Amino acid sequence: MSIWKDADGLLHDDMDGAAIGLPSWPQGMTLITDDEAAALRAPTAEEIRANFVAASKTALAATSTTMERITEAVALGKTAWGADDVQTFLAYRAALRAIVSGDDATSTELPQHPGYPANT
Repeated sequence: MSIWKDADGLLHDDMDGAAIGLPSWPQGMTLITDDEAAALRAPTAEEIRANFVAASKTALAATSTTMERITEAVALGKTAWGADDVQTFLAYRAALRAIVSGDDATSTELPQHPGYPANT
């Protein structure tokens, strides 16, 4: 099987060469390159998971500054570790860590960012 591209960019399967001789076979087509063919394939489950884990790592890293601010706010007495909004934020980070570590291998969407705790 080879994939061909016509002048409009539409793709055609030559059906192992059988379609090329048909009268309906468009003229002036070019065989797509290996790079073009690679770009057409659907990502594997492993690639999808790797991209998801990478996005989780990025989201987790983005919470570091907020964690510093929470720690500072707790130290200054402006909030407490037990505050609902702080606990919700900590649960968000825990969910991201579970994805990154592989403890959560079933999630397919990032947890929703809960917003920032008060006084942070």
